[in-house]
Order: sequence, then structure tokens, then C-alpha cells
Amino acid sequence: MGKKISVIGCGKVGATSAFALAARGLVDEIVVMDVAKDKARGEAMDISHGAIFTDTLVRYGEYPDVAGSDVIVFAAGVGRKPGESRLDLAAKNAAIARDAAKEIKKYYDGGVVLCVTNPVDVVTYIMTQELKLPKGAVIGTGTALDSARFKDEISKKLGIAKSDIMASILGEHGDSCVPVWDMTIVNGLHIGAYCFAMGIPFDETIKTEIFADMKTAGADIIALKGATYYGIASAITGICKAIVRNSNTMMPISAKLNGEYGIHNTAISLLGIVGKNGVSRFLVPEIGSHELALIKESAARVKEVIDQM
Repeated sequence: MGKKISVIGCGKVGATSAFALAARGLVDEIVVMDVAKDKARGEAMDISHGAIFTDTLVRYGEYPDVAGSDVIVFAAGVGRKPGESRLDLAAKNAAIARDAAKEIKKYYDGGVVLCVTNPVDVVTYIMTQELKLPKGAVIGTGTALDSARFKDEISKKLGIAKSDIMASILGEHGDSCVPVWDMTIVNGLHIGAYCFAMGIPFDETIKTEIFADMKTAGADIIALKGATYYGIASAITGICKAIVRNSNTMMPISAKLNGEYGIHNTAISLLGIVGKNGVSRFLVPEIGSHELALIKESAARVKEVIDQM
């Protein structure tokens, strides 16, 4: 049987992600669906034309078509408006997620549920509770996009290739996210050692500038063009690749935590090993006490919202 991805939600993020997946030829079949059925049909046709140089079948579908999927991408919901935080969306998109979970449960027969809808950590937790799938089978894109933006800002600030940078943002996909400088590596060297060798100042000022520019990037894009979708589509494609190829790739990923760093009953991003069954485990390397405290604060913030849902 060929590899299959179902994408629920054909807004800008869902449609762009389906196109990115199809253009990569990552799987044999992509099914797109949306409550706006005509839009979903149109997106399926358009994406199919755009994927003409791959062998990927792109078609319209409905909830019964999630059966047989290796990945079910949940991207349905309302988007963030200028001036609105991701957590402002919680009540509206939590209700949409619960309704979708009821439909998914009717036809689910395996695979990983990848949540994209914001606030993604809250939605990931709700989907986990509603679907009751094996541990790790429901995950969220979490801080995958934040980490990509973090690398981009480091690259621009230090004048180095993005491909040479290993860096992660952990915690909430939102205002309380945490840059883990202790784990930021440039081609094998800690970023501080690299900057020292290159004669580049690396102090709190430059770290604050890099993090601030990363943190406001999403809001800046929304203010300029109304929505962000290329970056998250790339992150989704990377996560789906790790799943369908069972590559056991280490990446920042959101899922319900069960005691990692002493955190329970919430969902935030930590470094996870991602393969065909979702996140098989989280790594909990030793990090600085200040960064650890910030991660725990971030988890508590998300849990507070979850408890209100």
C-alpha cells in the first residue's frame, strides 16, 4: 500500500502545506478536505496541476478518507488577525478541534495526527485527550517554525549559512517560547565559541536582538501580508517526511508531556524523536537553570489555557 497524507482544512496554511507536500512527491496520495467543499475541490485540482512532475495523486475527500493515512494533518480553524495572540484563538479553535476529533475517531485506523491549528499546543492537547490514541501518535508542529525563524535570524545576524546552524526554540509556540542557547551549535562549535573564534561579539545584547526579531516575525508578516503560510508549510513537510520515512529525526515537536523536566498534563515543544509512530520519546538533556525555569513557566502558561477550555 502506498503512503498517504490527509489534510483537514484548506485555508492558506492547509492548502499551501498540501501543495508543498505534493511538490516534494513525498507520498503517493494526498487527500484534502474542508467544510467549504467547493473550495477543497478547487484546491485539490489546482494542487494536482502543480504536482504534475511528481507521481503524487491529489484529490478531494471527506472524513471517511482519513482511513489508511500515514499522517492526518489537522489545519482547520480560524486564523490569527493583526494584534491577536495565538492564545486568543483558543476557545474558537478548541471547539473546532473537538468536533473534528469526533469525526476522525469514526474512521481512524492508524497513522499520526499532526496538529497545526493555533494555539497549536492547546489544540494538540485537546486532540490527544479526545482521540485517546497510543502515546505519541498525536503531535503538534509546536516550535518547529519558531526554530526555523531562530536559525534564519542567527544566520542573518552572524553572516553564516543556515545549514551550518543547529538551534531550537522550546516551550509554547507563542509569546512564552524559550531560546535554548546552550544547545545552539554552529558546525560543531557552540555558538559562543564560534563567535569568539570569528571575532564576533556574542553577548546579551546580540542574543536579545536575535530572539526579539524571531519572536515578532509571525506578527510582522501578518501585519504586512495578512497571514503566514510558507514557513509553516515547510515545517509540516519536514515533520511529515520524518514520519513517512520513519527517519527517527530529532526536532522540536509538541505533544502531551508525561513528566519530562517535571512537566505534566500540558503540551509544549521539547526535543523529540519523530518517526512512523509520531514522537517515540522526548530528550531531556541538561540545560541551564534559567532556561529550564522559563520552559516550566511556558508549560504552566499553556496549561492555564487548557484548564479554561
